[in-house]
Amino acid sequence: MKKLRARVETVSQRNKRYRLTVKESGSKAAAAAEQSSSLVAAAIFGVDDAWHAAKHENQRADLVDLINNEDEDLKVIGVWGTSGVVGHNTPIIRAAYENPDVRSKFPGRAWIRVMHPFSPKGFFQSLVNQFHAAQGVEVFLEKDKTEQDLAQQFNRYMNERRCLIVLNDLSTIEEWDHIKQCFRNNKNGSRIIVSTAQVEVASLCAGQESQASELYDVDQKLYAFFKKVIFSIWR
Repeated sequence: MKKLRARVETVSQRNKRYRLTVKESGSKAAAAAEQSSSLVAAAIFGVDDAWHAAKHENQRADLVDLINNEDEDLKVIGVWGTSGVVGHNTPIIRAAYENPDVRSKFPGRAWIRVMHPFSPKGFFQSLVNQFHAAQGVEVFLEKDKTEQDLAQQFNRYMNERRCLIVLNDLSTIEEWDHIKQCFRNNKNGSRIIVSTAQVEVASLCAGQESQASELYDVDQKLYAFFKKVIFSIWR
């Protein structure tokens, strides 16, 4: 936790120095720097609370339980690790993604590596390809579809099935602002897992009033951010 608090201080000092270089007082750039510092601090303080809950009260969450929560609303789970390396998040997410119970409850499944810069057509193409993979290799050869065609196929699939989508290596909240517009809350219990190296991105993707919990992992400290729920998800 000392490293996390040090990061808050580093970001705060960096933004303070940046604001001193901004000539126009109250400019948008200075406001953005201030907001960035606040978001990082809020997310890390949430992690700090989760760390204390895990250490002193043995409260940790299981990613499979979070995914299988019976809430019908579309839910986003942000996953972040203290190593700051997004690849270190993959084993625990992959294990939950391949869990037999999860597979049976989510007939629509896709694992997407977010491209930088974000490409809407490439994003939809990858989703549609994975959703329809069971139909055979022909779907991978459909290169001439327009963005509108892909979006229609995607929306139809999301409306008809409960889906689990993993977004790997989401790096900025601006990317999430683009991506989240693609998903409607169809009230069918779909889930999105966002894997990121940025703690503030994991927190913001989960939405306002999200909470953090340490996940079960033997190799490193991993945290999930998710909307607060009434029933207990602790183990």
